Amino acid sequence: MKNKVLIIGGNGFIGKNLVEAFKKRNYKITILDNKQSKNNKIEFIKGDILNLNQLKKQFKNFHYVFNFAGYSDLNKSRYDPIKTVNQNILGTVNCLEACKYNKIKRFFYASSLYSDTNIGNFYRCSKKAAEDYIVEYNKRFKLNYTIIKFGSIYGPGSDSTNTLNKIIINSFKTKKIIYHGSRETMREYIHVQDAVEATIDLMDSSYINKKINITSGKLHKVETVLKMINEIIGKKYSIKFLSQKNVAGHYTITPYRLEENITTNYTKNNYIDLGNGLKNLIQSLKNVK
Repeated sequence: MKNKVLIIGGNGFIGKNLVEAFKKRNYKITILDNKQSKNNKIEFIKGDILNLNQLKKQFKNFHYVFNFAGYSDLNKSRYDPIKTVNQNILGTVNCLEACKYNKIKRFFYASSLYSDTNIGNFYRCSKKAAEDYIVEYNKRFKLNYTIIKFGSIYGPGSDSTNTLNKIIINSFKTKKIIYHGSRETMREYIHVQDAVEATIDLMDSSYINKKINITSGKLHKVETVLKMINEIIGKKYSIKFLSQKNVAGHYTITPYRLEENITTNYTKNNYIDLGNGLKNLIQSLKNVK
């Protein structure tokens, strides 16, 4: 029987791209989300990661579970620790319990580079705690896992919390390119299509019970990226850095911390070029402007 894959949060930015990537590889896919799916060609289950009894029934007959649900807004999480805990910790533990109950082959968890830092406020705390629970479930119940930590993902279809998306849309309105952070900030940007292709690659058995960073492997100064955006737009907008508003605990340079359970970097040689990726993103945003 072909392996059946359940994608929790399959209607979100990364989730919906992961669904499409799986479809191209002819996997049997089902989306579980609290919002109705717009893709009528994919089997859909309406569910809530806070409802454990429901999850135990919904996880039945699946082989692999990907969790892309949860609270991902770093700025808002610092004001709402209760929601952050419920969605990112309790929701994850509910998924783990449902996986254990249904003898799922492997649980894939979308974490963050912030879990390896001492910044990122309650968001960082929640992701680190979720990772610790995942590792402990493996030790206690032999539930296999792969923890995936993404770099700065961009691309069409992202929401207003995505940094590059927000900067570009704001430039259309204000005729300025504004970045809330330091001029020295650097990021490893990765196009969402590359991120999901790499995610599927992690289904290989060599990544069982591993923590993996998915990034482009190429550090870019944000200032350089903003200049690229300005050039692609074809305008001579002023570029401003508003460091005083950088109060959410964002990292300046990609964080790596040595710990007992070392995280491995996963990169490819043929990622989408950042310049071409930005052209694609800007065009898509112009079309919906």
